[in-house]
Amino acid sequence: MKRWIVLPLSIGVVAMVYSCVTLRLSAEREYAAYDQLRAMGATGDDWISFTELITNRPPVVQIDIPASIPQGKSLALIRDMPNLEYVGLAYNKFSDSELDQLAGLSLHSIRFEGAFPSDSDANRLSRFRGLRFLTIPELNLSDESLAELRSVLPQCRVSVSVADESKREAEQ
Repeated sequence: MKRWIVLPLSIGVVAMVYSCVTLRLSAEREYAAYDQLRAMGATGDDWISFTELITNRPPVVQIDIPASIPQGKSLALIRDMPNLEYVGLAYNKFSDSELDQLAGLSLHSIRFEGAFPSDSDANRLSRFRGLRFLTIPELNLSDESLAELRSVLPQCRVSVSVADESKREAEQ
């Protein structure tokens, strides 16, 4: 083969091998984080995709994290889950840095299940500009705060989840 063909071909093969190894290592970190969260009580789901052919693992796309998992630990672990699109969080409060961390992920949907957000937190959620779906517990926000939230996130479908009867009875 001629040298002008071999060199670009060799560079292409090396680049492809490097990409596959990098993708595989990323999938290993993602599953290590996912396994740790599941061991602590989180539930989630993965998705069949083309990358599974290379990594041998489907990407994790959604996870529900209960309040029993330490908040700092769960937020640190979901950073290693680059394919995550949905997260359900049952925590009662978030600091600005924790909200910034969540906003930095490529999430499409967030479901809050604790006492967060309250009326005073509505404007803090404006950092989620790329979010398509946001679900909050039904009694957390007043109608005015809900309207304010919908106006600062016009591209996002903000919905209110209805608590099931057993949760309502436990709160009363």
